Amino acid sequence: EIRDEGTKHEHGADEIGQTFRDPRVWMLGIFLLCLYVAGYGYTFTAPSLLQRVTGAGPMVVGAIIAGLGLIGAASMVMNGLHSDRRQERFRHVLIPLLVLAAGYAGAGSSHRPAVVLPALVVMSIGYYAIHAPLWVIATSFLRGKSAAVGIATVNSIGMLGAFAGPYWMGWMA
Repeated sequence: EIRDEGTKHEHGADEIGQTFRDPRVWMLGIFLLCLYVAGYGYTFTAPSLLQRVTGAGPMVVGAIIAGLGLIGAASMVMNGLHSDRRQERFRHVLIPLLVLAAGYAGAGSSHRPAVVLPALVVMSIGYYAIHAPLWVIATSFLRGKSAAVGIATVNSIGMLGAFAGPYWMGWMA
């Protein structure tokens, strides 16, 4: 048995094995996988979409993409802080997820810059805002080494989306 001094809790191989079998760990991992596939969809299509709808050159498109990243980073910090203050995670993931979906719908429904640009802002806000509270969910039901194993499992499943996303985008093109 492994002793985790940080929580004064015993962790045996069986308990760590149970972490691998926990459906909540797998749900979080599959959610992250889908989120990363969607994120790569955005990453690979946003520059060409922006160039097509605005007619702007690479420098302007790059500046817009960078600005979207800064807006997204601010939304991640703000949503994470709000989630921590409220000690609530579910709505702090659900609402940005709905915002993200609305942004994708808006960006995909028009060729007008007045629609696409705000939709991309909305997408960035939603996508990045999800991340801070999402990573805290696993620690609400896992502790110590089980939390480490659970978070690593969630991340490993999610990284399959990061790996498969670019292939899927290439296949769809």
